Amino acid sequence: MTARYDRRQIYKYSLSLMNVRVLYERITLNRLTTCYTIAVLISCVVLISLQAVTFVDNSQAITRLTPIVRGPNVPTGIPIELGDHKLFICPSLYDQTAKSCRLIVDFATNVQTPPALSNVLPESCVISLMYLDDIVHNARREDVVTFVFQLWMLGVSLFAIIAQSIPHISAVFLGHVLGTIWSAYRLASTTSMRTFYQANMVPKACGGVDVVGNWWNVRIGHDIATTVLNILVLQIISFLSFKLYNIYTSQTRARVAASPQVYSAYKFFLLFAAVLQLSVFYALASTGMWIDKVSHAPLKQLATHSTLYLAGFIVSLIFQVPWLLFGWTTIRYEGRILFLAFLGISGGLLILFTVIFFSHIYLYTFVSWPFFGAMTMTSYVLLVLTTVLAVICRLKFGQGLAEFLNAKEELEAADFTPVDFQYF
Repeated sequence: MTARYDRRQIYKYSLSLMNVRVLYERITLNRLTTCYTIAVLISCVVLISLQAVTFVDNSQAITRLTPIVRGPNVPTGIPIELGDHKLFICPSLYDQTAKSCRLIVDFATNVQTPPALSNVLPESCVISLMYLDDIVHNARREDVVTFVFQLWMLGVSLFAIIAQSIPHISAVFLGHVLGTIWSAYRLASTTSMRTFYQANMVPKACGGVDVVGNWWNVRIGHDIATTVLNILVLQIISFLSFKLYNIYTSQTRARVAASPQVYSAYKFFLLFAAVLQLSVFYALASTGMWIDKVSHAPLKQLATHSTLYLAGFIVSLIFQVPWLLFGWTTIRYEGRILFLAFLGISGGLLILFTVIFFSHIYLYTFVSWPFFGAMTMTSYVLLVLTTVLAVICRLKFGQGLAEFLNAKEELEAADFTPVDFQYF
């Protein structure tokens, strides 16, 4: 019994050493793969460090605002900007009109509504800071999503090198493009909000009292550093990804020759796999942000069907993991029955993410929170695109793609030198 156990342990240890050897060999395969690995590791460490700093920045602002906006005498409702720089407080999100909402301050004309809630800050200031507090809370949620996104990108990048996967290389490139665009937008948005706060909130709503002080300059300085670094990383990753894409594509063609029909199916498979990787992350991220948003004040008090919202999105979270596995497996191995399951989950997710737009609270969050709106729309577009590409790939079943990929993997596993191996 002991000898058999020892043999099993030795076998498992040998497998682990083989996996480590494969990992090392793939990373050090050539100068390009080594540079790519080093680039993604360094960029991930630096970017998540800057994101952690930004998270701390936003937490400091929330610490300053919380005693003011969570006090016992703060009016109930949610501050909403309606019209041209007019701040209202509304009892619900179902009727956002001037008749049901109360005007707090008109920043265009400097019209304020007395009285003061305390001896320090007037009501207009407190409610204006409630509006700012909600924006900063959203920014901190964005920090968490971006932090996880960088770790996800690192994992996909390393897998791309280990598996020599063109879809994952493509997904990493597209991810860096989207991340760079958003970091630039976030810098512009924060700068615009600082101008509005200093030119309107402080002098017109708070009587010259600046609650957050120099916080804006510190935050924008970190945003500038993050944006510049994202642009630099995008240029490096773009160059290396393009080189790796060409190498992996040429290796595939050299190892296994195939007909134009098979290569056409292969290209759609690569595109589908890359979009699927991004679609899952964006769907999980937008769903997680919505669950966190509706679970906390002030939306939690205003959401009349919050339990139903949470249940629907938690179910979607559960189904997104098998959706990823089904999607990859059914196209890779041409599983016809599994494709029906994948298509059924896709249809269910599309229906859920379409119906939810009829919710006043969801629509308000979508409009008032640009990051959430961008993530939600990107997730929806990627979901539709993934489904369409899956259908196109399904129409190409039986054209030799599965056999082509099997031959490719077998030759790679055997460390086959790229020579003219003819499949057709």
